[in-house]
Amino acid sequence: MDSEQVGIDPRAALVYSEALRSITQQQGVLDQLRSRAGTLLGALWLATGFLAGLDGQDNGFGLWGWIAVVPFAVAVSGVCAILWPRHRWRFSMDADILIKGFLDADPPPTLDVMHRVLAGFLQRDYRANRDCLRWMFYIFEVATVMTVIEIVSWIIDLRRA
Repeated sequence: MDSEQVGIDPRAALVYSEALRSITQQQGVLDQLRSRAGTLLGALWLATGFLAGLDGQDNGFGLWGWIAVVPFAVAVSGVCAILWPRHRWRFSMDADILIKGFLDADPPPTLDVMHRVLAGFLQRDYRANRDCLRWMFYIFEVATVMTVIEIVSWIIDLRRA
């Protein structure tokens, strides 16, 4: 029996497979970003605790020590925004909707149609996730720069002593 007769278009299966691969990779990127953000948060606390402790031992903080507080606050806020749980991520499909739309449909759609529809859903979800993920990367970049500025500010303040 020819695959076209039973509704299996290998091109539709390939498109679905690539859409699924893309959104799976996107979920991995989010997990990696959050892991890096957690590491950055730990580094922030460690560096700030150590450098602020050294700086404030004798006469308190100098001007650069107080300046270091601002990038610290910005970086911590940014990292917390990245780590904050969000419920709008879309990495899976609702089985009830799939059952009603595909299995309970009369007549049931062909596998080709199912691949096409599912690939469309995955692409829609990928785009929605991409916009939020783009902002999270921007926030992470700012938090990283703020961490460097904070550490340099502490070092400058330590040198004044």
